[in-house]
Amino acid sequence: MTLLALKLLLAPLLVVASALAGRRWGPRVAGTLVVLPIVAGPILLILYVDHGGRFAAVAARAATIAIVPLALFALIWSALSRPHRLVTLGFLRCCVESSLASTVSRCSASWSPS
Repeated sequence: MTLLALKLLLAPLLVVASALAGRRWGPRVAGTLVVLPIVAGPILLILYVDHGGRFAAVAARAATIAIVPLALFALIWSALSRPHRLVTLGFLRCCVESSLASTVSRCSASWSPS
């Protein structure tokens, strides 16, 4: 029962806490808190408890690798969003989704249950 409560409450409470801290101390603090693994950390902890260290290590590697296309999306979006508004939205979304899909498939293909 306590693991279920941990699963349901930990990540959302951390997100709410970072949002409230951003309201209190401004957007710089909110941005700093958001780039921390606020949601991925508790999820990886729960995966470790449920499935063991090997599975959690593979999941952590996949989560870390998935940060790269997300960062590229943010950089490209910030560069192209002003002059080209909605034209780039669909293209960038397709690029990010295909990159994430390939990342997840590569990481899941390298993991085999013991």
